[in-house]
Amino acid sequence: MSAKPTIDYADDVTPQARPAPIRAMEIGGPSLARRITGWIGYLFVFATVAGLLTAMFMQFSVPWRIALAIVLFMIGYMCLTAWWSSRSDENFGSMR
Repeated sequence: MSAKPTIDYADDVTPQARPAPIRAMEIGGPSLARRITGWIGYLFVFATVAGLLTAMFMQFSVPWRIALAIVLFMIGYMCLTAWWSSRSDENFGSMR
């Protein structure tokens, strides 16, 4: 008599194959100087894009005041909708 062959099933987990338990690791946030530098960089890019949009609208033979008003409206509306969309799900549906 020959020995009965063993079948290796995919869901057969041996103690050696179990992964190690996952341990939580806390990662510190950025320093205050790094956050301030990030905000300054973000505002610089924001102002640069607004300036480029204003210059582009002025190329369409629109006075600079109207071009600036259009760009400020567009950016203001985008900031408002970004703020609305970034709110938590607890207040979903209420616009207070």
